[in-house]
Amino acid sequence: MALLTQQFLQTFLTTAFSVSPSFVVPRQGNWYNPQAAAVSGKKPNTWCAYLVKKSRGRTLPYFEDPGDGTSPSSTIPTISDIEVQLVGSEAETAAMSMMHWLNRPDLLTLLMNNGMQLTGKIPDIITSPFMQDGMNDVLAYNGVFSIQWDNYVATNQTQLLTATVNTGVIIVNP
Repeated sequence: MALLTQQFLQTFLTTAFSVSPSFVVPRQGNWYNPQAAAVSGKKPNTWCAYLVKKSRGRTLPYFEDPGDGTSPSSTIPTISDIEVQLVGSEAETAAMSMMHWLNRPDLLTLLMNNGMQLTGKIPDIITSPFMQDGMNDVLAYNGVFSIQWDNYVATNQTQLLTATVNTGVIIVNP
């Protein structure tokens, strides 16, 4: 089981879009623009910026004791929405490929080996002018995909919550 980190996302997106890891970068205004020839000496065919837009827990956190003498942990099944922005001559094709990720064994295996999976939501691809500290004449292709994963933290404590079972009948009035 692994955490959904910036490093993991870079590895995943490098595999998904078949681009150099140096052209898969966090999306932020003060990051370098690989499209600027002065930065890299030549423009890449495609580059990808990514940002985790939202992470939401699916249940209350639960206590987990691995039983092997290591620290117990608190775990929350989590779904994270990741926004990608692709720029370059192959950006449109790469963005449209996101719709086929559920049929890519290499991506599904990479996620599975890290205790993650894609949700079944097929991403919309939205075209926009590329903006980074201003506007220019380059188009960007944007998509959002979701990954389900287990967010955990070692507690180094005993169990935080104890569940109780209530029996009886619940009556709901319309």
